[in-house]
Amino acid sequence: MVFRNTSLTKVLQTIEENYAVSIRIEGIDCLDETFTGSLPINNLNEVLEVIEGSFHLKAVIAGKEILLK
Repeated sequence: MVFRNTSLTKVLQTIEENYAVSIRIEGIDCLDETFTGSLPINNLNEVLEVIEGSFHLKAVIAGKEILLK
């Protein structure tokens, strides 16, 4: 998945669609920030590591639901 100046909201929607997960957001004010880069299409953990590092977030995984805070 390749993104160029894409809002975090759109990036998260794409992740939800590609990995069949639901992402909940708690106390985040960076949804309008943009992301440029590539994310793997076959490793959700790596995707979340990149998102966590890029936006200083913490991801908590519970089954098919991911909480970002």
